[in-house]
Amino acid sequence: HTVEHDAFFDTIHVAIEASSRDVQVSVATSDAEAKQRAAKAKLERYTEIWSFLRRPGARTLATGGALEGRCPNCGAPLENAQTARCTHCQALVNSGDYDWVLAEITQPIEWRPGSTGSVSGLKDIMERDPTFNRQVAEDRAGYVFWRWMEAMVRRSNAPLAQCATPAFIKRSLREHPEAVHHYRTAVGAVDLVAVINDDTFERIYIKVLWSSARSPRAIPIPATTVLVLSRRMGVAGKTGFSHARCPSCHGPLPENDATTCEYCGAALGSADTDWVLEETLSLNGLAKRVSRAKEASRAAFGQSSAAGYTDADDSDDPEDASDEPIPEWATPDMGNRRERLLLLMRMAAVVMADGVVTRQERRLLKTAARRWDVPFEAVEPILTGQIDPQEMEMMRPAAPQTFFNGLVSAALIDGKIDGREEKLLLDVAASLDITQADAKNTMYAMTKTARSGSSAHT
Repeated sequence: HTVEHDAFFDTIHVAIEASSRDVQVSVATSDAEAKQRAAKAKLERYTEIWSFLRRPGARTLATGGALEGRCPNCGAPLENAQTARCTHCQALVNSGDYDWVLAEITQPIEWRPGSTGSVSGLKDIMERDPTFNRQVAEDRAGYVFWRWMEAMVRRSNAPLAQCATPAFIKRSLREHPEAVHHYRTAVGAVDLVAVINDDTFERIYIKVLWSSARSPRAIPIPATTVLVLSRRMGVAGKTGFSHARCPSCHGPLPENDATTCEYCGAALGSADTDWVLEETLSLNGLAKRVSRAKEASRAAFGQSSAAGYTDADDSDDPEDASDEPIPEWATPDMGNRRERLLLLMRMAAVVMADGVVTRQERRLLKTAARRWDVPFEAVEPILTGQIDPQEMEMMRPAAPQTFFNGLVSAALIDGKIDGREEKLLLDVAASLDITQADAKNTMYAMTKTARSGSSAHT
């Protein structure tokens, strides 16, 4: 499919075409009956993108690697299947340091090249920890995200016991007293967007674009969550892509909520040894966090970049970062179909704010759906009041001006705003209580910036 290269990893993306028969059966169904029912199901063809990573300069041994039961570094037989470390040379066999490892499986509609672009604080953390790289950080966040999802669905702290702080686990169970229902959950993208540290901890902020349905027959609703992972200053990465293993001995993690490794006794779920989930934020919460960190950094003149603000300051204030330039991670990625769909659904939530959708508003939303190549049917539940009011409120932008700026950026994807797009933007601006004059000024200024070739936003 394609090949990528950077200082940390070579990546090959392989498009795999396959077919299968999919059928749901009860756990009590016998194998023979399950196969019989599957044989009657329709044969479905599909394509997946498999991404394999390997360190630059590494060479696959002629004798084979882990798949053949041999260490990819020294070639010795792998004697202990319970750990990912070779007992002969101590190499971590699935780290990507010695051979290709599978890092991700993506649907073609959601596949895109690896994370690019500048990240605030990335250079500093790489100087402190030469082993740090965004591929492993994003892989760790993907693992933590699914453990968080499992914890909410099961309403259990066991899935988070080895990868989240005790404070987060306690807060999560308190905020979700009942099991959360998620169906057909899927992750579209995991991107490192910021790094902020204080004198004690480093924190990486990773944006996860995902979707899920709240009932078996409901349409999956796109969402964006920022995971905040923390690690004590001075700790270096050791696990590579082995996130489901002890960071000390690399033995498999226990399936219960134990916080110590049963092989070596090391503490699990501790920021003293690995990145752990400390909190979750919205994009608006992240914008405010980054803005305050920059202010603190300027005020301290070289002291801790995170000093001077507390978690309590990071709530989704309606004025949240509305006067700040839009960072790259806050602007819709119009090359990602899931983000285009999320943008359309948020627009629908905006026009539904007064409980009435006019024919003109519906027509404008259909126009946006057609131009962005996303299904208009996905917003029908919003326009017909089938979405839970609390979920609707979550979809509405907490920072109207920032959201409007993002819409303008999306419209400017081809370098201009035509008449239909301008009408749509003005209609949405009215729903956001942004005056027509302010909306037009924003469109004019951002169009001028786009034409000048600058990446700055106003």
